[in-house]
Amino acid sequence: ADALEASIDAVSKYGGAKAGYRTLLDALIPASAVLRE
Repeated sequence: ADALEASIDAVSKYGGAKAGYRTLLDALIPASAVLRE
């Protein structure tokens, strides 16, 4: 889960994407939350 969250942060930082932008992050963010549980 830590690696997935790091990748989400990197994609947001370097690509400028955020949740709701219809990008890969819209799939990764919920997946990360499930793995955290």
